[in-house]
Amino acid sequence: MTWLALCDFVDPVFSRQGLQRKPANSSLGLEASDTFLKIGTFVIEARFEPGPEGRHKLINYRRTGDAPVRFSVTIQANQHVEIEFEDGPVRQKHRVNARFRGREDMARITYSWDVSKKWGLLSVENLDSGTLNQSELSNPHPFRFDDIERMSLRPAGRPGDTAVSYFGFSAGVEPIGLSACIAPHAPVETPDGPRMIDQLKPGDLVMTQDSGPQPVRWVGAREVPARGQFQPIRLRAPYFGLTRDILVSPEQCLLITGAEVEYLFGEDEVLVQARHLVNGVSAHWEKMGPTVKLYHVLLDQHEVIRIAGCQLESLYVGAIGTDAALLQTTMLRGIAPETMPHHAGSARPVLRNYEAMTLQSVMTG
Repeated sequence: MTWLALCDFVDPVFSRQGLQRKPANSSLGLEASDTFLKIGTFVIEARFEPGPEGRHKLINYRRTGDAPVRFSVTIQANQHVEIEFEDGPVRQKHRVNARFRGREDMARITYSWDVSKKWGLLSVENLDSGTLNQSELSNPHPFRFDDIERMSLRPAGRPGDTAVSYFGFSAGVEPIGLSACIAPHAPVETPDGPRMIDQLKPGDLVMTQDSGPQPVRWVGAREVPARGQFQPIRLRAPYFGLTRDILVSPEQCLLITGAEVEYLFGEDEVLVQARHLVNGVSAHWEKMGPTVKLYHVLLDQHEVIRIAGCQLESLYVGAIGTDAALLQTTMLRGIAPETMPHHAGSARPVLRNYEAMTLQSVMTG
């Protein structure tokens, strides 16, 4: 997909040709005369910080004049996420339930539409608990290009909320849930030596810690905002066994061993999300942007693979292939459910948030 706008309230950007494209090479199929983005996605990440009445308004955009427009995103007291659209005679309100465990859970809310199919999707991911709720929409209203530009670039046009880390617009239906996690040019160990992850293809063999050479079933690539919970983390050599620096997403798990692991958890090895290893020395948030392209590899089982000397997990899909409707909303939507691998469990125990924070404090203390 191609991102058209990103606003983090510090360095907002907008380009009708796409943020990563040069105008002369644009091939989005958008006409200069188009008023509406006919296929697109709006994404917003924010902390759930309810006010005195339990409601939390994240976005409240208004355009006045002869053609008034209003768009708002609100987390209601009953923990429903509600999107309201008013554009001339159009009045729409869409809701989906959310699962917030308490204050300050991080949510990623995604509103997608396809005018030609009269179809849309409203999704809420709780990025702290890993839960996902979504609802299909009938004939959802698209955004006008003028409003995308105004919301993204003009602060007076989009009163923001301090809990919002960023929002953005893409010229396509963005996948939900599962995500690619590893930046290009990261060397993956194979029986024939290292291969860059962005050069791997289905059928290639990669080395795994537990099962030896294993065939790649699928290689995924996705361009995401380099903001919020998508902002990449730089893992620095020589830490974690690395022979060179690599960039990974916050949810990418690393294999961690050592006396601290055995003492705290009674395990020889555990998997820890990169976000919990950030300490400003061996791992730090990478400032870049506006977007980053990430990759991942899918194997028959959830495995530990070696990338630039560091032991990382392959893509974990669980039993998602048993839910065809959910599968079609993810980045794996091109894979037939009957050919989707079933991962009965993770390659190693995955530390929960509080466990990972305990480990980090011991390792750095």
